[in-house]
Amino acid sequence: TYDGSAIPAAEETDAVEAFITAKRIEGCSEKTLSYYRKTIEALIAGVGKAVQQITTDDLRRYLTNYQVQRRSSKVTIDNIRRILSSFFSWLEDEDFILKSPVRRIHKVKTAKVVKDTYTDEALELMRDNCTTARDLAMVDLLASSGMRVGELVTLNREDINFNERECVVIGKGNKERLVYFDARTKIHLQNYLEGRTDENPALFVSLKAPFDRLMIGGVETRLRELGKRLNIPKVHPHKFRRTLATTAIDKGMPIEQVQQLLGHQKIMGGFERFNKEETMAELHEECGVFGIYDSTGKTNMVSAVYSALYALQHRGQESCGIALNVDGVLTGYRDLGLVSEVFTPRVLAD
Repeated sequence: TYDGSAIPAAEETDAVEAFITAKRIEGCSEKTLSYYRKTIEALIAGVGKAVQQITTDDLRRYLTNYQVQRRSSKVTIDNIRRILSSFFSWLEDEDFILKSPVRRIHKVKTAKVVKDTYTDEALELMRDNCTTARDLAMVDLLASSGMRVGELVTLNREDINFNERECVVIGKGNKERLVYFDARTKIHLQNYLEGRTDENPALFVSLKAPFDRLMIGGVETRLRELGKRLNIPKVHPHKFRRTLATTAIDKGMPIEQVQQLLGHQKIMGGFERFNKEETMAELHEECGVFGIYDSTGKTNMVSAVYSALYALQHRGQESCGIALNVDGVLTGYRDLGLVSEVFTPRVLAD
């Protein structure tokens, strides 16, 4: 039998470091890598064995004790299980171990909970009771854009395009994406920035000198205090994002497009196809508003979709259609209840 106890501690560290390096190459963020490292190192310290000696029973005991001692939720335990599964599967693939001990530990079943969103009244209450221009701009930006709090705190002043009411954020996996905000947010952001006297390039900074960049914890604390003052339960940044998504779905936006709006990895499917060889007049009558894009590829379809999403969020009209010029045939796609902007007709010569 193999005596795993004879393995030097340095080799244990090498295995963890090699796994982290592999994940870094795959594009995981430093924040994710740090979480992976802490989770794996806590397991090794808690079990007290070399990774080659850890068994399925060891892992089950560890997860059970972790949940009891820390009163962790099932979601947290399943997150740990997923990280350990990734780690041990990688060790198996790289021949550090013969077989992953996580294979027989199945996904932790969690209850499906309908999570709260803000009501329109709660949003207006928060806006009306913000005591600083910064907090008002922050609430409006979170509510209108649906960006993550981690994306919010990394924004700089120069990232904001006030003319187009948009900004580029760095999302998960260091991926850039464009998000939009409404006219009210534009005004409140401009008022906040005009009142600033510091030179910090950060979009949101602390209220007192030395005016450091506002961090995630600072945003969460400020919103939590605002919620307590107004007796609004569970006020936190992510709830704005969830509210925007729920509102969009309630207005008829397909889930695939909501996912794009929020910067999720899953890419949208196609629009509902309703007719071929429509004339521009028929499209206008059918959809109210329309845009025409030459469909030499999906890129143009996506650009049309983004325009539609922008319109839905910021123009407030009720319907729109998008037409694609496909091999000389004007093909219509529509999504009633989705949009709103009069797109500039753009048909390439055929």
